[in-house]
Amino acid sequence: FALARWVSGEDRAALARFVADNRSAMADDVDGDPVFLATSAFMMRRMAELNPALHFREIKEIRAERVAA
Repeated sequence: FALARWVSGEDRAALARFVADNRSAMADDVDGDPVFLATSAFMMRRMAELNPALHFREIKEIRAERVAA
């Protein structure tokens, strides 16, 4: 794999479908959040284009409720 991006989105069904459809290219971080592993920059761009409801982030988004816990 060449790139890793945290995957998130408001549409939980779209996120679940993406994770299920790309099982061989998925990992979980230490918090259990999904990470997409791409073989190239082209593949990462293509996945983002095909899944506009999802966000592919280089840096993990940390929510306030996690910090307070």
